[in-house]
Order: sequence, then structure tokens, then C-alpha cells
Amino acid sequence: MQQAALRNADFASSGLSSARGKQKKLKTPNWKSEVPIDAESLQVRRQCFWETQPAYGGDQVIWDALKAAVEATDEDHALIVLESAGITYTNHSLQVCYDERGSKYELPDYVLSDPTNLSHSKVQSASPELELMNRDQS
Repeated sequence: MQQAALRNADFASSGLSSARGKQKKLKTPNWKSEVPIDAESLQVRRQCFWETQPAYGGDQVIWDALKAAVEATDEDHALIVLESAGITYTNHSLQVCYDERGSKYELPDYVLSDPTNLSHSKVQSASPELELMNRDQS
């Protein structure tokens, strides 16, 4: 019993959190896009990330759980998904996460939240890559 309490204290002092620890709030990053971006372009960028995430390493099951947690309609559902997959995260944020084997998963700001300068009208893309992705989606 005392060893379990010591492990929990070590875990708490590490800055890691898990849904099992009954963490109350997940923070979303507050960020500003370097170039103007509209909702459609942001969605394309997010889709590109999730489609290419196997290149970043880690377990596909964990990536799928992270995507489900990010796209969850409420925080309680997100926390259940994270707990079920054994995912821990740092500083109340999903920007840096770990699976039970210690593999690290990093999620970019644009996947976790909208930028503060999100345009509500169509923005002409300054990025040729994003423009190509937009054309491929049509």
C-alpha cells in the first residue's frame, strides 16, 4: 500500500496526468496562425496530419485513440478514451502524450484548437502545399 502511494506521488510530481487520476480539465492551446487561415484550410491541414501520423512512429491504436479524444464532443468522453488507451499527458494538455510503453506522441496546436486569428471568410492560401491539398479535396 505504501509503495503504491509512493508511485502515485512520483507520478504526480512528474507533471504527467492520466484520466485515471481524475484530472478535471484539458487545456487547449491558445495560438495564432503565422499566415491567415480559414476553417476549410484548417480542416485540410488537420486531415493531412491524421493521415500521415504513422510516419511519426508510435502505435496506430494510440494514434486512433488520440484522434478520437481530440474529436470528442465533450471532455468526459475524451478522458474516457484516453483512460481506456492508457494514455498519459502533461500539463493538462494533449500536446505531449505517452502510451503505457513510454512512447511519446506530440500533437500540433492546429490539431487541438482553432487559431485566435481564424478567418471566417475564404483566405487565399500563401502555401503552395496547402493550395494543392485544397485542390485535391475538390
